[in-house]
Amino acid sequence: MANFGLGWQEGLSSWVLVGAASGCGVHALWKALDQDVLDLRQPVASPAEVPALPAGRGLVVVVNPHSGPSSEVDAAEQVGALLPQARILVPGRDGAAEDIDALLDEAVAWQGIKALGISGGDGTVSAAAGVARANGLPLAVFPGGTLNHFAKAIRADTHQTAARAVQAGSGRSIDVADLWIETPEGDVNTKTVLNTFSLGAYADMVIIRDKMEERFGKWGAGILAAIQVVRGGVPAQITANGDRHESWLTFVGINTYVPAGLAPATRRRLDTENLDVRDYQTTQRLAPVRLVARSVLGNRGTRALQLFSGRSEPKELLTTIDLTCTSGLNPKGEAGVDLAHDGETVRVKAPEGSSVHIRLDMARGGLATYAP
Repeated sequence: MANFGLGWQEGLSSWVLVGAASGCGVHALWKALDQDVLDLRQPVASPAEVPALPAGRGLVVVVNPHSGPSSEVDAAEQVGALLPQARILVPGRDGAAEDIDALLDEAVAWQGIKALGISGGDGTVSAAAGVARANGLPLAVFPGGTLNHFAKAIRADTHQTAARAVQAGSGRSIDVADLWIETPEGDVNTKTVLNTFSLGAYADMVIIRDKMEERFGKWGAGILAAIQVVRGGVPAQITANGDRHESWLTFVGINTYVPAGLAPATRRRLDTENLDVRDYQTTQRLAPVRLVARSVLGNRGTRALQLFSGRSEPKELLTTIDLTCTSGLNPKGEAGVDLAHDGETVRVKAPEGSSVHIRLDMARGGLATYAP
């Protein structure tokens, strides 16, 4: 186990506890940080040719009812009311497949399909984007998750906005990345990455948080998971583009993220044609604290970290990155490598001490989406 030093561990724990108890003071700070971060320009991208689908004719929408917070409004009913001629598929309803991946395959096999639609969180949207790209279809995103980073990035942040773009044939060409994961046995898995990829502390935190979420709620579990990662996290043994070292976290943003340094928050464009690579090595002593605080606080943490640290680390702008990671034990005691992309964790099982090869390639304008 890594020894992070007790002094700033106790400082972080005290800061979290004081913040949780301060009531109105925290609320005021929260609003101030939100306002500051949201002053950043909203992302934009180059126009793309997509078919106009009046009333949704030719659109097949897959709805993940398990994404995001519970709501009294049924997403399938809402999309159906906005686009009455679209075909709506929900797992397990009307004989549809139970599994989202199988349902996406069922959707693109429908005769007469002109565009694929998806309602769900970023992880669900990522899966749909891979299917849409493989079948040469534009993607319509109806936000249905908790944070909906991608839907907000393309400005389709409501069902109504997305539906208007579908009917008008308004589209954008978005950069994405192809993620290749090769196991020690030679098996290769591919995924489409929309927002970010990370290896290290963040994936560990999500695993711990998910174990405690039912008991403590999402935010409470997130704070407790953050403290556990800071107090007992183990750096990953990786080789990044030929450089072998220990790293707390390797962050890869699709396009350039701002601000620079340890608190990347958002993108100003979705077509800069580069990967934003930030590798936080063990020589950066406070990196785990800043990274975990950013993960817990979300966008609000960006301004806070700038206020308290004032540091800006160098970053690389690349079009591809090769990573080789040594398998270790994750917080569940399982051997393998844990990584995260678009808010979802991926468990790559591998014998302890073996190597997992990971590669990300920029796909310039790789996805056509409906967007204002």
